[in-house]
Amino acid sequence: MYKSLRLSSVSLIALAAAFLLTACGPEKKLQWSADGSRVAIISSGKLYLSDERGELSGPLFEGVERVAWFPDSRKIAVARKREIDNWEELVKTAPVDFDEKKIIAAASDMREELLAYDGNLDDFKPSNAGQLSMQQWMAAALYLSLQDDPRLKSKIGDKWKDFDQMKVAVSTVLVMPAAANAADSAMPRFSTLNDIVELCLAPDGAALACVFSRSEGWAESEVRSLLVLAVEARGESILVADHVSAYPDWSSDSRALLFVRREAPDSNSGGLGIIARQTVRDEIGALLQKLPEAQDLAAVLFCDTLKIRCLGDGRLLLAAAEVSLPAGIKDIPRSLTLFTLNPAEKVLISRVLPRSADSNLLDRADLFELSPDQKHVVVPGNKGRVSVVTLATGEVTAVIDKDNADGLRTIPVWRNSEQLCLVAPANSAYASSKRDEVILWSQQKTAAISRHWPDAVIDGIK
Repeated sequence: MYKSLRLSSVSLIALAAAFLLTACGPEKKLQWSADGSRVAIISSGKLYLSDERGELSGPLFEGVERVAWFPDSRKIAVARKREIDNWEELVKTAPVDFDEKKIIAAASDMREELLAYDGNLDDFKPSNAGQLSMQQWMAAALYLSLQDDPRLKSKIGDKWKDFDQMKVAVSTVLVMPAAANAADSAMPRFSTLNDIVELCLAPDGAALACVFSRSEGWAESEVRSLLVLAVEARGESILVADHVSAYPDWSSDSRALLFVRREAPDSNSGGLGIIARQTVRDEIGALLQKLPEAQDLAAVLFCDTLKIRCLGDGRLLLAAAEVSLPAGIKDIPRSLTLFTLNPAEKVLISRVLPRSADSNLLDRADLFELSPDQKHVVVPGNKGRVSVVTLATGEVTAVIDKDNADGLRTIPVWRNSEQLCLVAPANSAYASSKRDEVILWSQQKTAAISRHWPDAVIDGIK
C-alpha cells in the first residue's frame, strides 16, 4: 500500500531513546463543542457537560475514556470501556477482533498445556502465544474460567480464585446526543477488545478516525492502528494503517487522513517515522473498499504521541525533533519543536520558532492544540506549565509559569479562538489555595468556571 521512502532507521535508535519517555502522559479530559457553548468533561470515567458559566450537568455516562464533538455541536462520539465476565454478553457485543471459534480453539489448546505444565504458573506462556493478541488471550482465559473443569481447578489450585474473577475489557464507540438522556439514545458503532487511544471526526461529521492500541502476542509488543468508521453505518469500517502515532487529522475536504507511521514496524525503540497522506473516502463521501497507495510526504523521528494538524492553506502543523546525523551525544536534541510542512512547495519543512527561541518552548510540544482560527497553539509542559505560541511571529506567552506538584492534569484545549481552557493548579493566580480549578484564560480576562463543582469532579480530571 505504501510507496516507502526506504530510509534506514537503524542509526536513529539511540537518538529515539531520548524521546521515548514522551510517548505517554496526560490525556484530553476537556473538549469544547465547535460553537463554544458547552464543554464535555471526563472525570473518573464519568461524562459531564458544562457551559461557559460553569453550570454542570449530572453524570451522563460511565466508563468514558475519549470524547469528540460533531461539527453541529449537538452530538458527541464517545469511546467507552467496560469489563465483561459473561461469555454470552461478550459474544453479543461482537467486537470486530473477537473470533469466537478461534478463541475457543486457543482456549482448548491453552487448557491442555496448562494441565501438562510443571513450572511456576506465573511464568506460563502458551506455545502459540503469537496466534492471538493479549486481549484475545484474555478472552480465551475467560472462556476457560467459566467452564466447570475439576482437573483445571485442581491444577491451578489457590490461584483459581483470581482466575475465576477473569474479565475482558471491551471498548465501544458510541454516537449520542449531548443531552441529559444521552445514555438512553447512545448508538454503538464499533466495538473492539483493544484500547481506543483517539477519536477524530471528519469536518463533515460523516466519518470517524479511530486510533486503537493492541498488545501483539503474549504482551510482547504494543501496536497502534488507525481505523476509519462510517458514522451512520454500524460496522462499516476500514483499517488504514498499523504502527501509527496517536493523533491523525483529516484533510479539509474530509476525504483523506494525515498521520505518522513507523517506517520500521519491527522496531520498538522509536526510529524513523513517515508523515503520510491516505485517501479513504470517495467523491460522495463513501469509504473506499480498496485504499489507493498512500503518499509519503516527509520523514521524522518517530514518537507514539506525534500529532498532525491540517491548516486551511494546505500546510501541516506538527511537532518533531530537529535531527542531524551524525551527531555527538551532547548535540542530540532533547525536546521537540514546531514545524510546518507544505506539500505544494519545494522547501517542504519550515520552523515555527527560530532556534534561539526553542528554549522558551515547553517540553510537551507533541501535545500542542491548535486554535480554531489557526493563529495560535497552546503547548503544555510535563510539570504543568502552559504557554501559547503565535504562529505568525513565533512569540511565546506564558499562561502557567510555575511547576505544579501534580504535573500536567489534562491537555489544555481551546474554547474558541480567544479563550483557552485548562486546569489551573491550587495557589496559582487563577485558583484558590484549596484546590485546582478549570479556567477560561484569555489575554484580556480569566475566570474559573468550576468554583461550584464538587471536589470529586475536579479530582477526577487527571
